[in-house]
Amino acid sequence: MKTGIRYYSGKHDILNRVRKIIGSDGNLCPVENLPNNKIIDNQYRKAVEQKLNYLLGKPVKFISDNISYTEKIYEYFGTDFNITLRKTVLDSINCGIGWIYTYYDSKGVLRFMRFSPLEIIPIWKNNDHTKLKEFIRCVNLDGDDKILEIYRKDGIHIFTFERKNQKPQSYFHKPYFTAKNKNWTWKNPPLIPFKYNYDEIPLINSVKSLQDGINLIESDFLNVIQEDYRNSILILVNYDGEDLGEFRRNLAAYGAVKVQSGEGGGDVRSLKVEVNSENYLSILSVFKRALIENAKVFDIRDEKAGRNTNQLSIKSLYSDLNLDANGMEIEYSHSLFSLLSLVNNHISNTLGKNYESCKTDIIFNRDILINESELIDNMIKSKEIISYETLLAYHPWVKDVGKEMERIAYKRQEGDNNGK
Repeated sequence: MKTGIRYYSGKHDILNRVRKIIGSDGNLCPVENLPNNKIIDNQYRKAVEQKLNYLLGKPVKFISDNISYTEKIYEYFGTDFNITLRKTVLDSINCGIGWIYTYYDSKGVLRFMRFSPLEIIPIWKNNDHTKLKEFIRCVNLDGDDKILEIYRKDGIHIFTFERKNQKPQSYFHKPYFTAKNKNWTWKNPPLIPFKYNYDEIPLINSVKSLQDGINLIESDFLNVIQEDYRNSILILVNYDGEDLGEFRRNLAAYGAVKVQSGEGGGDVRSLKVEVNSENYLSILSVFKRALIENAKVFDIRDEKAGRNTNQLSIKSLYSDLNLDANGMEIEYSHSLFSLLSLVNNHISNTLGKNYESCKTDIIFNRDILINESELIDNMIKSKEIISYETLLAYHPWVKDVGKEMERIAYKRQEGDNNGK
């Protein structure tokens, strides 16, 4: 998890690289008088953001057969929630899993909060990790102190530790929330997992070695360019001989060697070393292509992207990304339905309205390049077999289905009044 977060933020292993040469004893030793570039070409971050924005570049849509219920849903899953959801999905890609915590604020308003995956130790009921029994949250405070929170059915158990002392300094228990002078708890832990995939394996596992290779190739190429004076190795004749270890060290560090000649007299000659940049570019191209394939993303500069603009060719370009997004969507939909169930319970308890029987669909409005005219034309042809609300959900110009339905109803009513 830490590696995924670190690589996303641009803190790659190459930053710790030390240039070494073969010393006089034949072993590698650090050297400081050679170029030691540490270039980071963060293709990993690009892949992460491509997945994130492809699936959540547009807000998730909740569609119900009950319009009043749809409007009520968006009171809880509005702009603030979409920001929380994006951060959580980013966690899941980098760390394999992200977490959203449900709670009541001081005014009794139901809210959602992202918990960092680095803080959470889940305790599952089953081996498939589908049902959470309880969980532990470890929060490091400023200084040497940390707080350990254990979330159980009976509430939250809070321990305060000094980092130097493993024994807890203080302990207290509190309920999840209090209402009508009574302490309340949740039926299940109010922490919802958002998994990147079924195995909770982060993306960095698939591409770290390729990302390191890209950084290394580009850094080494710049090192060679900056060592251009070493493209000519100087051969100094009759200026003292040297042993093999010293010879190799001088060759690597100074680009010059000293040799003895029995003919007498000194001489300086050079041995030309040609640097072929095409070798670096070809290897770099292979690494970048491999990273794109292993990360299951796409390169918009691909030749196939500019040949045709019909919907079939666009889908072909997005095929790998779509396959991965399908699995992500299954996992995230399950998590969102779990959150929706908590919201339904809240509405039932506070407003006395039961929406459990309402059928609800969750639509991830994927941010894909589209041929809009072709898509709209197909939607018009499908209006006799698909509901009006579903067509609006997939229309490229509609952002809020509920508001659009209201506008259409108002426009029709206005037309009827004008007709009278």
